[in-house]
Amino acid sequence: KDVLKLAGMACRQLGKEGESERFLTAYLLMEANDIAAWRDLASILFAQGKQTKAALCWDKSFALGRQLAPDILEGARMELAGGNGIKALRSLEKTLELCPGNAEALELLSSMSARGDKQARRVLSDALSGG
Repeated sequence: KDVLKLAGMACRQLGKEGESERFLTAYLLMEANDIAAWRDLASILFAQGKQTKAALCWDKSFALGRQLAPDILEGARMELAGGNGIKALRSLEKTLELCPGNAEALELLSSMSARGDKQARRVLSDALSGG
């Protein structure tokens, strides 16, 4: 199955969107929880002018991200409690990648930023500016 994903990405790099779409669609039939693959497929469909299909793929990727966000946030909280701000920050970045605008992740970043964490301030600023 990973070969299908790799072939889809290779075709995308070569500008063969139709083939890329077929490979990624086949891959997602077997690995339906791969958020990155859903986002890649959405980008390919959008480039082909298939906005409705692309929107459905984006929606699927964000729905999957919302399912994963609570577990990743809990990991961030545990890392913070254990004094590992860097790992917590990475978990918060992942949460915002999967679920942009997640209020709990933004709140934790704000708290870290208020305590003087410059990296947290940068991530928070990027998240709030859409970057």
